[in-house]
Amino acid sequence: MRFAKGEKMSASRSWLTGVAVTILATALLPPCASGEDRFPESRGEAASEIAPNQVIVWNTHTGDVLKAGLPQRELAIVNVAMFEAVNAITHRYRPYALELSAAVNASVAAAASTAAHHALVAVAPARRSSWDSFYAQAMAGIPDSPEKADGISVGAAAASGILALRATDVPPPGPAYTVSPSPGVWRPTPPPDSQVAVTAEAYWKPWTLKSSSQFRPGPPPPLTSAQYAADVNEVKAIGARGSTSRTAEQTAGALFWAPVSSTIFEPFAARLAIARGLDETDSARFFALLTLALADGSIAVFDAKYAYNQWRPVTAIREADMDGNPDTTGDPTWIQLLSTTPPFPDYPSGHAIQAAAAAEVLRNYIGKEPIALHSPATQETRHYETLDAVTDEVIEARVWAGIHFRSSDVVGARMGTQIGRWVVQNVLTPSEETVSP
Repeated sequence: MRFAKGEKMSASRSWLTGVAVTILATALLPPCASGEDRFPESRGEAASEIAPNQVIVWNTHTGDVLKAGLPQRELAIVNVAMFEAVNAITHRYRPYALELSAAVNASVAAAASTAAHHALVAVAPARRSSWDSFYAQAMAGIPDSPEKADGISVGAAAASGILALRATDVPPPGPAYTVSPSPGVWRPTPPPDSQVAVTAEAYWKPWTLKSSSQFRPGPPPPLTSAQYAADVNEVKAIGARGSTSRTAEQTAGALFWAPVSSTIFEPFAARLAIARGLDETDSARFFALLTLALADGSIAVFDAKYAYNQWRPVTAIREADMDGNPDTTGDPTWIQLLSTTPPFPDYPSGHAIQAAAAAEVLRNYIGKEPIALHSPATQETRHYETLDAVTDEVIEARVWAGIHFRSSDVVGARMGTQIGRWVVQNVLTPSEETVSP
């Protein structure tokens, strides 16, 4: 990960400490033999030739139906429900929260499909006809039997249980936000200056964290500090819509990372699960860990955003003459590269926290292998040597886009690393009665 100029990385901030490596090596799938390619594409074998299980199929179908993706909360509901359902049958890992009983021979395919379907009907009811049709196809492929009926039963119970656990979440946009005209404080941004602040997630109970403030960082750089001036002047120059200092490659990177992070990471996760040959239980755990990290990253970042209420670059640059910093100069016509700025405070960066949180989960499945990610916004596939390179680019991309100050990105990535590591180490760990896959 890149750090601000003059900042050093201490040994305690390494991506995986020796203790974490020991824990994760025990908890997750063993790596392939040295030198062996882990992805079927690299061996001349199409990934589609490896039959995906129902967990992968439902995640893929959800992405196909909802091109913009599900919000992080809804993704977690669907995937945690599938995990609880299939794990209640296989008992391979400790459950997330539900104590479900299931027949030992219950159909895991029926359980996964039913959990996904029932959860999706609840969180995305407008697409119910698609969920119903796909569920009917999935059920038609499983012969009628007591095992199928048992799978359906536990799948329904899992979906109902997880939905009940999240029933008290405040629906977006959330409680009204009181706008302040004070320098440095967030307010609706142009265009169109009429945004409604999204505050709901700041009030949600985390999925795995002890509290939403568990990894809350210290405050952003003071308005009169040299670091703040550096942040403002950097994004002012390189993040402007008509910037002459931003390269074509940087513009492409900014647009690549414009969508919600899950729409980039989830399809990669599906390809990875197929390539690893994960069964329903291990696929469900993988997707649950990933979506739990993303969901808690989102909750934690909104807690911090509304703890500090830092204004966005577009406001800071337009009103720089009011910030009390002699090294910043206002430009009342400045506008960012992207068409709009998200309707909530700047610090810390949500994209950075989610990229780093996802990277911590993925790291335990691909280690230091290169990866390829595809953006639905640009229909481009970008290749990265390591997961660290992914996080580095997200930090840069949000500055190139004119959306965030660098300090917000760097701090967000730190939080994401902490949250992703916390999730992997503390939830869905192997049970004492683990059955080898």
